[in-house]
Amino acid sequence: MVNWTYIWTIYDKAQPEVKKDLAFTRYPQSTEGEESAPPYGGIGVGVSKYSKHTDEAMQAIECITSPENQGVNAELTGNMPASAAGYKYPALAKIYPPALLALFQQSLNAAAPRTVTPYWADISGALQSSWHPPDGVDAQTPPNSQKFIEDVLHGRVLL
Repeated sequence: MVNWTYIWTIYDKAQPEVKKDLAFTRYPQSTEGEESAPPYGGIGVGVSKYSKHTDEAMQAIECITSPENQGVNAELTGNMPASAAGYKYPALAKIYPPALLALFQQSLNAAAPRTVTPYWADISGALQSSWHPPDGVDAQTPPNSQKFIEDVLHGRVLL
């Protein structure tokens, strides 16, 4: 799995034996020899220009994106902070191994934005179905994947 930070704690109580089989590593390289660029995860927050409560909405965004509240959110949900300051939240050091927290921060520093498009869910689904399972990837995967994405986006096939 990639980009699913909350998985680390999900098995703690229900299936602790599964936790023993979990591991983590840096997002893989897309181009050999080039450092990987993990995708930014998380949620996008914004305020509509048509809002009647712009000031209050901006205050709410400032509240939920504060380092302290990013830490609280990570503690409660497993969705990791989007800023380096959020990782200083003390409870995270008790929940996650130091190497994993360091990897999360390293990944955040190297991250690249996802493609900006209202069709990202379709593109992501097409990519995931084209490139999975990993041992099925071969030289035909890239062109087949591109065609599949185009067909999905043009409504010629369903995911």
